[in-house]
Amino acid sequence: MSGLAGAQTVSTDTPAIAAGRVKAKAGDANAHFDLGCASDAGKGVPQDAVESPKRRTLAASPASAENQKEFAEALEWLAAYEKCGGK
Repeated sequence: MSGLAGAQTVSTDTPAIAAGRVKAKAGDANAHFDLGCASDAGKGVPQDAVESPKRRTLAASPASAENQKEFAEALEWLAAYEKCGGK
């Protein structure tokens, strides 16, 4: 399933994924992030290269200042990590 229109529970969802979809639909940024990670790894849901970044973007949206800050810090860390050759 691709796209955020699929926020409703899908019959193949695990109970954790179904609960995450309900929380994400209510605007829970952590649930969006968790669903993005699950979509990226294909854990509990089909692997989906479109769904994953959409969910992670929603998790880091300006509506969630704390998550936006954590996202920016993670990007800085990743840039520094890559600059020193990933070591």
